Formats: sequence, C-alpha cells, structure tokens
Amino acid sequence: MQPVQKGSITIEFEGQRIDARRGESVAAALTAAGVRGLRTTRSGAERGIFCGMGVCQDCLVEIDGRLQRACMTIVDRPMTIRRESHRRPLAPVAAGLAPRTLDAVAVEQQEVLVIGAGPGGLAAAIAARRAGAAVLVLDERAHPGGQYFKQLADPAAARPDRQQARGRRLIDEAVALGVELRPAVEVWGGFAPMTIAASWRSGLLQLEPRALVIATGAYERGVPIPGWTLPGVMTTGAAQTLWRCYRRTPGRRVLIAGNGPLNLQVACELRAGGAAIAAVVESAAAPGAGDVAT
Repeated sequence: MQPVQKGSITIEFEGQRIDARRGESVAAALTAAGVRGLRTTRSGAERGIFCGMGVCQDCLVEIDGRLQRACMTIVDRPMTIRRESHRRPLAPVAAGLAPRTLDAVAVEQQEVLVIGAGPGGLAAAIAARRAGAAVLVLDERAHPGGQYFKQLADPAAARPDRQQARGRRLIDEAVALGVELRPAVEVWGGFAPMTIAASWRSGLLQLEPRALVIATGAYERGVPIPGWTLPGVMTTGAAQTLWRCYRRTPGRRVLIAGNGPLNLQVACELRAGGAAIAAVVESAAAPGAGDVAT
C-alpha cells in the first residue's frame, strides 16, 4: 500500500486497504483502486458504477453495515465496505425502535423551495431572491452546480475549467443574494397540500413552502446493447463526473461511444487526465450531427 497522502482517508474494501481522497465519492475511490464490480445480482453477475448520479442503483455497496450508493456517498471518514450481494441478510434493526412518521417531524416553512441546484434551479433561486422572497435550495449531491457545472470536490486540488468557473460564479451570486443552499438532501416524497419529505444527515425533513420549483434536471438514457451491464461500462456523464469532480479516470484505456458533442468533450477531458482514448464512436453521420442523447 502506498503512503497515505495529506487529506486522504484509508478505507477498507473486502480486506483491501485503499488510500481514498477526502471528499471524493466511494465509487471514485474504488474505481481508482481498480475495483469495478460493486454488487452481484440474483444470477451472480457483477454490476458496477453506471449512471454516476444515483439513478440506476447499480453501484450499491454495504458501508459499515448499511446499503448505500457508491456514486453518491462521500468519503469523509474511515469506512469498511463490501459488495452488496443478492438476498444477503441485512443488519438487524435494534429492538424497540418505533417507526418514524412525518407527524413527529418538525415542519420547516419557506416562501420558495427549489429542488435541484443545477443551472435551472440556481437561476430560479436567484430570480426569486431578487424579487424579495426567502429561498431554500435542496440538492442530493454534496456540491451545487448540477450535472452541467459539475464542481470540483476539492477546489484546492486542481484548477477549475471555464465551465466549472461559470458554475462557481452562479453559485456565489446565489449565496451573495442570501439564497440558502442545502446540499446532500434526498427528496423522496411529495404530499398535498405542498408538503415535501426529505432526508438530511440521517434525519427527516418536512417542508411546506408557499411556492415550489422543481428543477431536477435530466439524465442520460443508456441504450441497452450486449455487454452494457458489465462492470467498467458506464454513461458518458458518469465518466465525466469521475474526472471533473474527483480527478479520477474511469480506466487507463477508454472507448467512448454514442451521439453528441458531450462525448467529444469527455474524450478531451479524459485524455488530458492521462487516459488513452481508444476511439470515439459516433452514431450520427458526422460528429455533433443530430445531437440526440443516448
């Protein structure tokens, strides 16, 4: 094992000690260590990081006895991790714990609640704040900016690119105006009238805003082709998140296939990060033609 660097945390994956960077995702740390298979299915097939944004659930791992998504869980302490296995018994629930309901949760009331801290959510929050409203913005990720303005997990470790710098200016503008940004909040329920349920720091939130803006953005729709579920196969967005947020490449040699200019951008970014680009395979007649996301 290499010497632990400043700002690093030692995590353990099924007996393997890994030097992870504080603030990166568990998926990024495991990928950098060469770990591709993160869970096993009913048939025994392995799955790994695919969407990179918490949608597909393929990167489920057991962290300190709890099932969590590797791509959404940040390394902030030493962790003991193992693959999630189909039908493995879960850790027993402590006896005597009563089920928690929203009736027992304190209610937070806001003038404007925005769900999603990407470009759309931030712009909406800024407009509402300029109009004089108090604004709270929730986002599931640890950092605002969304999928377009993917922010560096550690701004001191690398220089942001122009796209990240634009996002940073938008974030700073929102904060300067008095918008409250609350990251790492998972919104999981919506009930009438205007009641939002969420989880934050292992606790429950009940929010009742006067106005609600849902700006949860979009995600890639992967085309199912033979081999698309193999560990190491992931969306372009997942590969980009590994590099732009955590300065990790998805592998030493990468093939990028699909449609649209994002693939070309990611190819340039990964090449700059030291990965060898085997090819960029474009489904359209020419690069950039008919930009239909796949």
